[in-house]
Amino acid sequence: MPSIDRWTTKAVIDALRMKHPALVGMDIVCINISGQSLNDDRFLEYIVNLLEEDIDNSRICFDISESSLISSVDRAQFFIATLKELGCKIALDDLGFGMSSFELLKRLQVDYLKINRDIVRNMAYSSVDYEIVLALSRIAKTLHVQTIAQGVATLATKDSLLGMGVDFVQGILIDQPQLISFGERYYPH
Repeated sequence: MPSIDRWTTKAVIDALRMKHPALVGMDIVCINISGQSLNDDRFLEYIVNLLEEDIDNSRICFDISESSLISSVDRAQFFIATLKELGCKIALDDLGFGMSSFELLKRLQVDYLKINRDIVRNMAYSSVDYEIVLALSRIAKTLHVQTIAQGVATLATKDSLLGMGVDFVQGILIDQPQLISFGERYYPH
């Protein structure tokens, strides 16, 4: 995973540096980071070196999943603090599967909370999932963290989420996945 994370991070930063048309209109570009890379000191150093070049770091958001943080919260705090010092944003990804979610939100200085797509998808059919999304949204507001609901596929779900205070939605309702091409090389987007 660390080699994939390195490749992806470099591809995104190269695309931003080159002002790739697919990214020009985007305010924030998110890069998912695996738990293995989070615990790799050389990976953090690799990112820091990539970001030293002329690029607007505030457009880069690193997504770190809740499950990869549970075993190494202290390490994650250092990782997050280092990247935030460089101007990057941090998203806590796939949140919503346990009480540890609330503890992580309190301890980590994240910019965004990404609510798990399975909970978002099921909230129309499950009052428990609806209440989980509502609780996460309210707690995030208290902590001044913006919320992003993942996996939004219908207008009714989008309207419900925005009505309960979720800041942003992502999913196939908003846009389909695309490839970013550079001649013969392709970078997934």
